[in-house]
Amino acid sequence: MDALQTLGSSSCVIDSVMATLSLTNAGSAVKDALADCGHRNETLCAADAASIVGALSGVGSFLSSAVYQCSDKRHVGAQCAKCVLALTQALARFVKSASLTSISCTRSQQQSKEMVHEHLAGRSLFTCIVDAAHSAYSLSLAGSGVLSASKSCEGGQQHNCSTDALNIVASLVHSAGFIATAVNDCRPHERADAHCAIHVSSLMGSLSMIASMAYSMVDGCNATLLHGHR
Repeated sequence: MDALQTLGSSSCVIDSVMATLSLTNAGSAVKDALADCGHRNETLCAADAASIVGALSGVGSFLSSAVYQCSDKRHVGAQCAKCVLALTQALARFVKSASLTSISCTRSQQQSKEMVHEHLAGRSLFTCIVDAAHSAYSLSLAGSGVLSASKSCEGGQQHNCSTDALNIVASLVHSAGFIATAVNDCRPHERADAHCAIHVSSLMGSLSMIASMAYSMVDGCNATLLHGHR
């Protein structure tokens, strides 16, 4: 069994765990939305709504990936579903990051601290775990991408080589956003003044992941392959 096959077997288990974690995250986001939307805080309400969409899309994406990785016979439809849902998740994260950036980077420091403290009250430990898990997952994707790129680029597969290279960059940038958030959330006393830089980093990570997933859909949702597997 080569390195890519070993990673595929590991990804099967990891995807299942990440799907469960994303479902838990969706429940937390629903709780936040009820509080923020009830207080008519439109910006935080929008961020919470995007978080719900992103978490649920993540559940579908991870489950689709698990179906694709865990099966002896690779299902092209599952690969396509994974790409579409991962793109939806990245778009939702972009909206969430943009909403939170508008709070942490445009308001006065005191207003930002108050809103961030109210929004994240009691959630630091949970977000610390979630962000750390997503960071580790993104880094594992980067590692998988390096192995895949070493084969596709050496084999002269230009399109696959470009896709793998973009996925590596997107995974690393995306991971940086989660690491920055995790470092802040895992502190005994988080720094509200650091949230502007963190949200901007997450915003850039989401943009890179959107580009990566959109490019991956060219292969993952190839009409000829999908028609041939009906």
